Amino acid sequence: MKVTEQVAQFAEPVVQAHGCTLWDVEYVREGGEWFLRLYIDKDGGVDISDCEAISRAVSYTHLRA
Repeated sequence: MKVTEQVAQFAEPVVQAHGCTLWDVEYVREGGEWFLRLYIDKDGGVDISDCEAISRAVSYTHLRA
């Protein structure tokens, strides 16, 4: 299973719990570094607090796994 598929699998319920939808997961190398990006949306749009909350929750969920 690809990294993006694994991340999507455990991130989806976390994103939904925050009232958002997970649209895509991207794992790319830029400038010699790897970046993991989650693309999210919700009615009315997302703001920085949504991004922060989901980032922290996904990181915490990943660390516990």
